Amino acid sequence: MRGRRGGFTLIELMAVVAIIGLLAGLVGIYVDARVRDAHVERARVDMQTITNAVRMFRLEQRRLPRDLAELYTGERRQLEDEPLDPWGNPYVLEVAGDRIEVISYGADGAPGGAGEDADLRSGQLLGRERRP
Repeated sequence: MRGRRGGFTLIELMAVVAIIGLLAGLVGIYVDARVRDAHVERARVDMQTITNAVRMFRLEQRRLPRDLAELYTGERRQLEDEPLDPWGNPYVLEVAGDRIEVISYGADGAPGGAGEDADLRSGQLLGRERRP
């Protein structure tokens, strides 16, 4: 009596490959969303650090910085290097009166946009416009 040889049929292998492909696609979507969340969280932490550096600058200099470069250049630096957002673009510091706003222009580095390209502002990430 001749028995069947062990192994998988082509249809069984194709079904397994299709299931693995579906699972990989679902995991990819989940990971992509988590990467976006991680970028936003890093930007929030960076913006808090920059806001604290502005506060220290104001205590020492008795004025607000004109731009972000004043925080990482000169003798009394508050930051070691130019802070870059999670996409590698420089942050922007807007000063209006005694209010400051730290801005990341998102993945494209340009104002406006949606999704990954959307602007992130310290006022929205930290809860309100910051007063140093």
